Amino acid sequence: MTYATIAFTTWHIRLPPPGCGHSRWNIAKRWAIAAFFGLLLTPMLLLSLLTSQACGTLLSPSFYKERLREAEVYDFLYDDLLASAAREALESGDDLPSGVDLQADDVVSSVRDALPPDWLQEQVEAAIDSAGPYLLGDTDAFTLNVALDERSDSAENAAASLLDRVDLHEALFAEEVPEAVEKRIGEERELPLGITLTRDETVAAAERVVTPEHVRSQQSVAVDALAAYLVGKADTFEFTFSFSERTAALERELSQVLDDADLEGYLRRKVLEPSLDEHVTADVVMPLGIVVTRAEIRDAVNGAATPEWLRFEARRLETDIIPYLSARTDAFSVTVPLVDRTDDAISALSETVHDKYAALLAAVPQCTPEQLRQLARDRFVDLCVPPGFTAADFLWAVGINVEESLSGPVHEMTPDEFTFTEADLLEETLGTEAGEMIIDLRETMRDGITIDEEDIREALAEQDEGLPDALDTLREGFQKGWTWTEEDLRELVDDPEALDQARGAVGIFRILTIIVSLLSVGMVTGAGFIGGRSWGGRLGWAGGALAFAALIAFIIAGPLYGAVSSGPLEDARAEARATEDVTERILTTKLLDMAIDATDDVIGGMRLRSLLLVVLGAAGVAGGIALNRRRPARPPQDEAASTSEGEEATSEATQDEAEVDEPEGAAGDSAQAEEAPDAPDEAPQEPSAEDAPSEEDSDTEQQRPPSP
Repeated sequence: MTYATIAFTTWHIRLPPPGCGHSRWNIAKRWAIAAFFGLLLTPMLLLSLLTSQACGTLLSPSFYKERLREAEVYDFLYDDLLASAAREALESGDDLPSGVDLQADDVVSSVRDALPPDWLQEQVEAAIDSAGPYLLGDTDAFTLNVALDERSDSAENAAASLLDRVDLHEALFAEEVPEAVEKRIGEERELPLGITLTRDETVAAAERVVTPEHVRSQQSVAVDALAAYLVGKADTFEFTFSFSERTAALERELSQVLDDADLEGYLRRKVLEPSLDEHVTADVVMPLGIVVTRAEIRDAVNGAATPEWLRFEARRLETDIIPYLSARTDAFSVTVPLVDRTDDAISALSETVHDKYAALLAAVPQCTPEQLRQLARDRFVDLCVPPGFTAADFLWAVGINVEESLSGPVHEMTPDEFTFTEADLLEETLGTEAGEMIIDLRETMRDGITIDEEDIREALAEQDEGLPDALDTLREGFQKGWTWTEEDLRELVDDPEALDQARGAVGIFRILTIIVSLLSVGMVTGAGFIGGRSWGGRLGWAGGALAFAALIAFIIAGPLYGAVSSGPLEDARAEARATEDVTERILTTKLLDMAIDATDDVIGGMRLRSLLLVVLGAAGVAGGIALNRRRPARPPQDEAASTSEGEEATSEATQDEAEVDEPEGAAGDSAQAEEAPDAPDEAPQEPSAEDAPSEEDSDTEQQRPPSP
């Protein structure tokens, strides 16, 4: 359409031959139209340069690949950004467990080994090549394959290297173990067997059992298994920390604890006394109404259990119970004999009975001499006690053996022995914190501590609910790589319709760029053909219009660059450099540097094109001038050729050369022919040498007609 319009305008705005009264007006009008085309070309060319430069940069996938390479982004991610983030995390220590002995260089080195910059660049550029055409509306689908599975071996080694740097023993005993102990026993707790434990003593004992060397030997195996799971080489993860090798160390600690415990008191309070309460249930009645009460029997037996005897039996109990607590045995049974203690108790009770008989005799009056004479004659007298007659004499006299009288009933009530087993211990502690501690200790020593993938996922979820899903994605990537399609992208964005509109807008923008460029070319061509009548003139006019519009575009591009790059972007970069957060400052500054460089490419490229067009336009002007100056003179055309409008339109030879003004006579005849079309044609006359046209005939100057 543009070229048709220009052709139509050029065809109909033709200057009549010189000599007509209105020829100067036609020249001025033609020049004015050409100048208008040149002025209209200025904004059109500016828009054409801007859109075409944007299409060649911002809408070109290769532009982003080149910018990332030139900005050395891939090395920046490791050497600057990752190093800064790792340094901040390690120095702050807020989110890191104790025992993590890592340096920022270690983290960067491991990540670089797992995913080297060259591999990352290859994947990013492949992603740009795949997704770029889709985002720009060139394709309706894309498939992006990230070959992460290629790096599974390197990633496994890197993960194992990082995990192996963790001091697990320090991590456990700096936080986990003290917190677990405090949760169980608080600052201090009374436990069965007369044990009193404090938090610090318990943690210290546990640390002597679970030594750093033992943890290290277990950790090296666990690290390999965990690394294989993290990179997807293993479908599950399970590792058991075994403590069977530390049984002897645990038993030494338990022995020390029991030595410090009041185990004797425990035997008396929890074993002996309850047994006596259960079995000694009646009094013993002696002759003459002397009664040995249940309490006296119980106290006598309890008193016979001397501290020395209890200490001996406590050592026996300790010997049997320690292997049970360490899970070396599944049961224990300690039998404590009481026969000898009962015999000692009967001896003690005999003295009590003697005292009771002595008290009974003390209440009886002494015999009078008469009563004594009667007694000597074996006669009955009132109850009396001869002088010097003791309770022993009395008991012998009446035939009472106190110990024999007590032995039967007391031995019958008192058990010969009592037995203390694991069932008694568990029954006593059932449902208590102490009972759970005993069960957990035995299970830990017997079965160890097993950690599986569910424990790992729960630990990650405590840090962030999204980490388990991220782990699944990472494992899947290392197993078979990642595949992304346009469907995944559409699920990721909040508004897929907006994405489609943006893709469509890119296509419209490209079409607009083509239209604007064609219009610019059409205006340059129109200015040339309308402003000039010779090829030199046309070239000069076209070059002048192009040079003028390009110069204006070059001048305008300067402030435009300042408004976009030197203004807001530079201010934002200065503000980013003042940010206290080092990692944020590094990242933001780098992004702004890349944005400024991209702006340089767009607007700087636009200025360069404008300058080249200025040079091209100036060359066109110079070429037009040179063509006119070097044009040779030639014989005038005949009147018929000069007056025939149809032949002028169809004669390419005449149009390719500068049109030569016709002589006055021919012009006059032509005018007469127009005024009197019915007049017969006159014979053409050859013009004289005086009337021959001059060689100087240009678009800026018309030959004056000869004087009459």
